[in-house]
Amino acid sequence: FKRGLMKSRARLTYTQVQEAIQGSYDQTTGPLWAEVLQPLYGAYCSLLKARHKRGTLDLNIPERKIIFNKSGQIAEIIEQERLESHQLIEELMIAANVCAAKTLTAKKFSTLFRVHDLPEATRVENLKTVLKSLKIQLPKAKTFNPGHFRTILNTVQDSPYRQLINDLVLRSQAQANYSPHNVGHFGLSLTHYCHFTSPIRRYADLIVHRGLIATLGLGDGGQDYPLFILEEIGHHISQTERRAAQAEREVNDRLITAFLETHIGEVYHGSIVGVTGAGIFISLNDNGAEGFIPKSRLPWDFYLYDEKNHKYIGRRTKTVYQLGQSVIVRLEAADSMN
Repeated sequence: FKRGLMKSRARLTYTQVQEAIQGSYDQTTGPLWAEVLQPLYGAYCSLLKARHKRGTLDLNIPERKIIFNKSGQIAEIIEQERLESHQLIEELMIAANVCAAKTLTAKKFSTLFRVHDLPEATRVENLKTVLKSLKIQLPKAKTFNPGHFRTILNTVQDSPYRQLINDLVLRSQAQANYSPHNVGHFGLSLTHYCHFTSPIRRYADLIVHRGLIATLGLGDGGQDYPLFILEEIGHHISQTERRAAQAEREVNDRLITAFLETHIGEVYHGSIVGVTGAGIFISLNDNGAEGFIPKSRLPWDFYLYDEKNHKYIGRRTKTVYQLGQSVIVRLEAADSMN
């Protein structure tokens, strides 16, 4: 590590870089391909091989973007495309984060790590129960490592259960947090990991920068925090991170519901993402909105609830509504103010 001033030769979008990777250059990316972009892409490919070799947990959780028109009304909700250029930047950032964590560890310098502990055994057992009910083959292992979760996700890659299983695997994981006590990062399958790359927007990264400056003698701005202070800071910023994420989810849910208020009566394709004694929960494919159908509103029959296998079975018709099943639904109500 050293302090320096970086001069940028170009400001590129992810789309521009993606097009260059695919062989389509513009006036900016063309002159940069051989000396800058191709070497970066080569480094990314090597890092990706290492990632696959160590067996990381790669979840496919779609991110949706809400598009507003000029009058401030929601025009549409789209799924954001995940490009290889996005992954390129992510792998380079992970490499920098690992390097920072290992450097400070080698210097025996206390800092804040980004830690992701092992998943709780009860959550994994609940996941296994759901997978068995859906007749999805489980890895033959008593304790799941990231590679085992990856195998499960690969198994359902082309099945109608793909998104459901991605969500369930995510829920089975422990929450990542900031701590001076390094337990590694389970999801990334890394022994040393911290957040280093965004000191202008994350306080954890700023602490890591201050630590590197102090321990490597890089001039002014370094700081050595006592362990108890790092513990307090780690707890505080972990809590604020979760509150911010919760606020973001609530805002998105409210906006999506407001959008659906103008589409009452329309028909949507979706899938069953929850089955309880009270009814079933549906996630719509187009926009990710979740809705509820009470048991009493299920059509054509009276239904028995099979809790173990997460499904309803019609007494007369034997019609089944099961977790992960694709369905077609009509939107009857949406209240963004509730």
